[in-house]
Amino acid sequence: MADIALDFLFLTEYMPLLVALALFLSGGVAGAFIFSVKAGFGRDAYFCFLASLNFAFMLFHLGWRVFLSADEASILSGLVYINAAVIFFLGAGLYYGSAARSNDIGGGVGLAWLGFVPIANLWLVFRIGAAGTGHGRQPRSRLDGAKPPSGLKRFFGEPPLVFCGVFLIFVAYILRKAFGAALM
Repeated sequence: MADIALDFLFLTEYMPLLVALALFLSGGVAGAFIFSVKAGFGRDAYFCFLASLNFAFMLFHLGWRVFLSADEASILSGLVYINAAVIFFLGAGLYYGSAARSNDIGGGVGLAWLGFVPIANLWLVFRIGAAGTGHGRQPRSRLDGAKPPSGLKRFFGEPPLVFCGVFLIFVAYILRKAFGAALM
């Protein structure tokens, strides 16, 4: 078993990246079969969800920093298997979040695979949810006497979720810089 993990580490330069991409996509396929997504994420919740996945991926990436310590402790193969499982579960998590956002946009999970395409994912982030899906904010009519939202609520439905997402992205950036400078 340990030989398989070591062989993985000594593959050509781009092969581990392709294996990780295959694991990530297979996690999404498994998520499509396992999860029955009924919830819907609004734009703000989806942004915060993506920021949380980014933070989890950053923590996973920092796990590779213990590569030499794991080799000295003879647990290198365990580190490789754990990292493979984390990539798989991150793919399943991205599918769940994308499917929930797709529910909010169109009432089904048909657009969930856009979450796996980097530029197309922006469409899921910025698209306004459809009225009548039962998820997220519903557009208000000016005829019902309701005041239009003021302040940040004009732009974001839930400012705490947006601030949470921005904070997680900022902390992930700071940690990447700090650990990257410490190892150089």
